[in-house]
Amino acid sequence: MKAALSAAQLPGGSAACAKAGAKVGSALPGKGTVIGFGVGLAIGIVVDWWMTEQFKEKMSHEMEVYIDGLKAAIVHGVGDEEGLSAALQDLTDDYNAAQREVLRHAIVEVG
Repeated sequence: MKAALSAAQLPGGSAACAKAGAKVGSALPGKGTVIGFGVGLAIGIVVDWWMTEQFKEKMSHEMEVYIDGLKAAIVHGVGDEEGLSAALQDLTDDYNAAQREVLRHAIVEVG
């Protein structure tokens, strides 16, 4: 009974394997339930660890793809929306035109 209560508090695979191990172990005389629980728990921990690594790798990959897409959208734009690259070029062109006009005006005023 105590083993079953402890299993309920374990993460996914650990709890399932521990419960299954305890059930199978209960067929053995003596401490079979405890031994089955322990073996099941060990197997469950390995399963949880492996699944966690798989999940971490999957999430890392998905986040890298998302961040790359977001970066491309910000820099180059999406669809009809221009990105920062085009906006920066427009700003530079406007700034150069304004500087040219100021310079031309200064030369005409002095001359």
